[in-house]
Amino acid sequence: MASISKIIGMMSCSIVLFSLADAARAGTMNADPCADRKTGMHEQVGCDKDAQAGIDTIKGEVLAVEGNSYIVERFDGKEVRLYPDAATEITPRIGRGDWIEAKVQEVGAQKHVMSIKQIKNKQAP
Repeated sequence: MASISKIIGMMSCSIVLFSLADAARAGTMNADPCADRKTGMHEQVGCDKDAQAGIDTIKGEVLAVEGNSYIVERFDGKEVRLYPDAATEITPRIGRGDWIEAKVQEVGAQKHVMSIKQIKNKQAP
């Protein structure tokens, strides 16, 4: 009898943990870009216009240029690939080793690169 109650207890605990994990995942999927990190409440004052419009700023070093795409290592060490199109503003010519700032907006399921600008050139003194 003791083993049956342990099994039921473990199953109940598992169900609760899975429910909490699903709730946590659902909360992060629709995260408000202007939410305060501690309270989770929308904070208009601390949010700039880009974040309100859903525009992400990517800063980092260009590791490679492959065709029409740029592989960038962000300041946090993560690599991201940018696919500019004809509407993307690129100033000046961007190459390997350059430090850039890109404005990216998610449109539907795709990320649209709005602009890429050089913020400093690694080879320059």
